[in-house]
Amino acid sequence: MAGMRKVFLIRHCESEANKALLVETRGDSVLTDVGVEQARRRARALADHDLADVTMVASPLARASRTAREIADHHGWEVSHDHRLTEGDLGMLEGLRYDELGQHVPAGAKWLDAETHGGESEAVVGARMLEALAEALEASSGPLVLVSHGYAISALLQRLGHDVGRPLSNGDMYELEIDEAIAIHRAERHPLGG
Repeated sequence: MAGMRKVFLIRHCESEANKALLVETRGDSVLTDVGVEQARRRARALADHDLADVTMVASPLARASRTAREIADHHGWEVSHDHRLTEGDLGMLEGLRYDELGQHVPAGAKWLDAETHGGESEAVVGARMLEALAEALEASSGPLVLVSHGYAISALLQRLGHDVGRPLSNGDMYELEIDEAIAIHRAERHPLGG
């Protein structure tokens, strides 16, 4: 269809914080060796999509930036960075182990609720992600690859009216076809797997 654009949203690969099962939003841990290999696998899987004239934009945080660099190097693409693609701030939950969340979240409260953690709401994260997406689309004409973070990508998809369901795993990707109004016409999840 005329005016349709392809957008690929990729969650960064395994970081040191992921391996340690820590909540990391504004922290800046690097990829593990497993994470580097995951990024290389995602790069190879992207080759199946026959992409040309790609614009790639990543969160500047180390785990997303390195994931993007591994993918870009494989394809010969350039990477730019946009701070609006950083992970949603989870406030007081930063640095906690996932098994500790129950001790810090009141009974009946949702740990991703901004009133619970004191950080950014899903609506705020989705709005800044959409702003970054719109600007990147305006500045380019071909497919767009954004490398970001799980909560941030989910917030963007919610903002665009698409329910993600289960959380994104490291290296998972959403392939979108969107129109000029940034409305989703097709959304396909591509788990990294393995």
